[in-house]
Amino acid sequence: MGLMARNSYKLTQSTFFFPKSFLVNTLNFINISFLCSATSSETLGTEWIDRGVRVNCISPGIVDTPLIHSEDLRPLVQRWLSDIPAGRLAQVTDLQAAVVYLASDVSDYMTGHNLVIEGGQSLW
Repeated sequence: MGLMARNSYKLTQSTFFFPKSFLVNTLNFINISFLCSATSSETLGTEWIDRGVRVNCISPGIVDTPLIHSEDLRPLVQRWLSDIPAGRLAQVTDLQAAVVYLASDVSDYMTGHNLVIEGGQSLW
């Protein structure tokens, strides 16, 4: 039951979660998917709330994965770290509590929100 958007996960009958990547290239342009996902959660969160459907988005920072540990990317990773006030890359565990929160009834009054979890990177 309910509508499904591409690249989304239906967690319960009344909760949609849009995962997305937050990528910044060397020219500091925000990936267009960041803007589309955040806007989609606002628009759909407003349009679907009267049907009992909450729509939210999680915007993670740069997540520490084996892929970014190559020698070629070492200078870029060092630059990313210097741009993050928390001084480290995100771990998967940093995102898990947010997913559980948004999937639970505890967040039943929250819709159209973009939850940014990136160690303060967007503050600078």
